[in-house]
Amino acid sequence: MATLGSSSLEVFPLVLGTNNFGWTSSPEESHRILDAFVASGGNFLDTADVYSAWVPGHRGGESESVIGDWLAARGNRADVLVATKGSAHPEFTGLRPETITSAAEESLRRLRTDHRTRPTVTAPIAGASSVAQVEGLLASTTLELAEQHRQRLDSASDLFAASR
Repeated sequence: MATLGSSSLEVFPLVLGTNNFGWTSSPEESHRILDAFVASGGNFLDTADVYSAWVPGHRGGESESVIGDWLAARGNRADVLVATKGSAHPEFTGLRPETITSAAEESLRRLRTDHRTRPTVTAPIAGASSVAQVEGLLASTTLELAEQHRQRLDSASDLFAASR
């Protein structure tokens, strides 16, 4: 784990991408993937409000909803960092302040949480559609990778601190 700048946030050197959650990975399989990732030390998830709006019958936000259900079922919100993105959801396109606020509120609702942190972090994002893929990704995450990305995290957090 690396500490994010001067914050108290500890981040795993690999971010789990979740755009497949709720469409190519069922909620049950997604929960198993999340369980395996966290059991292996992972604590950082990447999602977006638009995931999986492009699938017929979906509205967007499915990945966030799957993650929110998992967080609520496991009771581990305080242990997991979730990075989500906005501006492309069919109901919340663009970057007007009121659109960003509405999109963020909807993301928080789907994620079943009431708080957010602000840091922007650059870290590798890995997608997985099975527990075996999570195990393979984690097995290939070496100390060298961790050190390389710790340096990137330090740079990103320094940028964030300088912009405040």
